[in-house]
Order: sequence, then structure tokens, then C-alpha cells
Amino acid sequence: MTNTSIDYSRRDVQLARLLFAALAIGFGFASISYAAFPSAIVAQFAQWDRALGGGANYPETQNRIWVSLAAANVATLSLMSALLWKDMRRYQQLHVPLLFMKCTSAALFVAWWVAMPQARSLAVAAGGDFATAFAIWYFPTRAFRTFTPAA
Repeated sequence: MTNTSIDYSRRDVQLARLLFAALAIGFGFASISYAAFPSAIVAQFAQWDRALGGGANYPETQNRIWVSLAAANVATLSLMSALLWKDMRRYQQLHVPLLFMKCTSAALFVAWWVAMPQARSLAVAAGGDFATAFAIWYFPTRAFRTFTPAA
């Protein structure tokens, strides 16, 4: 039974590291895209709105500010994910702000969607962020258990 728990623990760490690697790459790509192509990102949300039967107005002048902030936020998510991938034990405390940032993002997408129901892309973004937040909570939490001795 001890061998099974050891293998299971290693599997949890491997899954969490795989998650952090994917997040580091995905968030890194998103951050670069947001910074390099802010108009395209905004246009993508507008396109999603139309495809979902809605339609919201996203004023260009305001979008540059918020997309810039989003690029910085997502770059930070990428950095935290990369550090956790590199050494989960050493950087374990980064898990809390990473999870907080993703949960906050998801909650804000919901709040803005409630305020602007025609912006249906915000509901899709909220769903994606909630799913990501769940993965950020679930897989590392299981892996971190392997770092503490059983009582």
C-alpha cells in the first residue's frame, strides 16, 4: 500500500507540473498577444458576442488601457506558473496569489456580464477562468500534500 501512495503522489506532482507548464506557456502567449495585438483581442470578444447572439460596444480608447493591464496581469500569471513548474516545493506560496488572480478575474467577468448582458463573451471568459481556477486549486493541492509528512 505504501508503494501505491508513493506512485500516486508522484503522479500528483507530475500532473501539477504539467498544469503549470501549460499555464506558463498559455499565459505567456496570451500576454504577448494582448500587448502586441490589443485591437485584435478586443475584436475577438466582439466577434464572440455576435456569434453568441449578443453584441457589445467596446470603445477603442479605453480598451488599450485595460488590455495593457490584462497583458501585465497575464504575464505575472505566466511567471508564477513557470516558477511553480520549476520548483513547486520552493515556490509553493505562489499558488495562493495565482489562484486569487484567476478567481478574481472570473468573478469580474461575471460582474461585467451581469452589467452588460449583451456582452456574452464575458460569460464564456468567466467559464474559462473558473475552470482554470479549479485546475489551479485541484492539481497543486493534491501535489502539495506529498511535500508534508503524514501525521
